[in-house]
Amino acid sequence: MCFHMVQQRGRGNLVKKRLDRAVCNLAWRLAFPSPEVLALLAIGSDHSPILLSLSGVKVKRKKSFKFELFWLQSKQGGRIIKDVWEESACTGADLVETLKTLSATLEIWSKKEFPNSKNQRRQRNKILMLKVIGRDTWIRNPSRLKEMTSNFFIDLYSSFGPQNFNSVLAQCPKLVPDDMNVALAEDVMLEEVRRAFFEMGSEKAPGPDGLNGLFYQRKRENIKAGVFKEVKGFFNTGGRTRS
Repeated sequence: MCFHMVQQRGRGNLVKKRLDRAVCNLAWRLAFPSPEVLALLAIGSDHSPILLSLSGVKVKRKKSFKFELFWLQSKQGGRIIKDVWEESACTGADLVETLKTLSATLEIWSKKEFPNSKNQRRQRNKILMLKVIGRDTWIRNPSRLKEMTSNFFIDLYSSFGPQNFNSVLAQCPKLVPDDMNVALAEDVMLEEVRRAFFEMGSEKAPGPDGLNGLFYQRKRENIKAGVFKEVKGFFNTGGRTRS
């Protein structure tokens, strides 16, 4: 985060604030779709000047499928979901293959049915620069940004120290009795999958398949058999089910 005002107040009181901002209306935002607001170096003042650039750095992103909530209001969209699921059941396609077919089919249909819908979306948040940890240096090069982000999470989730804790675990008391273990090992039930549908946030950010919780909740009658088969197969084999 860039702080536009950095000021020392008293002994040990360092104040950092984001005071200055650029403001625009919707018409200006549509006229200039790729602006940037940059905080420049503070020279001779405790305030950083901000620079508004009308042609920011264009960040290329791999296009990903996102299920649109308003598709659920279309009867045609509902028929597409039903038809794709029924056809996949006949061909023996697994859940992952079915979802890929569904996303591609919905994407094609949406472009024809709602040609201007993507133009009405808000601009996505973009990371245009990152500060090097421990240094007053900012990186803007896209390849360097990607490398910094990747290395940060690799370091964050890397394990250090001893990996074998068997001697420690051997001292722990057994808290799961045999009858409880039998209950935990029972086959998953359809009702459990249905409950899982409704425990998902309906409008939360979707997973890698681009489908949010509302899709699984509203279309559960069409998709429950295929999803249940995949979930049950995963618990039994530890992997994807294939016909």
